[in-house]
Amino acid sequence: MLRWIKSGKSDHPLDAKAVDTLMQELDSKDAVPALEQISAYLDAVKTADNLKPGRALEIVDLLDRTARPLQRRLTQDYIAETHRLTKFQKARLWASVHNYATQLTEGYRFASPSMRSAQSVRPRSSPTCPA
Repeated sequence: MLRWIKSGKSDHPLDAKAVDTLMQELDSKDAVPALEQISAYLDAVKTADNLKPGRALEIVDLLDRTARPLQRRLTQDYIAETHRLTKFQKARLWASVHNYATQLTEGYRFASPSMRSAQSVRPRSSPTCPA
């Protein structure tokens, strides 16, 4: 009856989804929608139920490594092509990169404190002072 309490599965999409499936989905998309999807996955890390701290950090790191080339490409496009882009295109590039950076920062902040509290904390021995 209360099996759902004991189940360790989280409701984060990447906790059950294979990484290969994610890569195939992202390869078929343009850089802006792909980065927006990664931002959505990062946001889902913070709201997922039953997501263990270690797994949360793994997911955030995986998404960080996956999105890094996309972020670089969009940032390069924004900087190099500023005179050729319309205001709408510039705003879209900036918004997607900014949203990704914000979600990534929040994802690491969410995963890191819970990781520290999950680890055993060893008390530091105080140095003895000769009297």
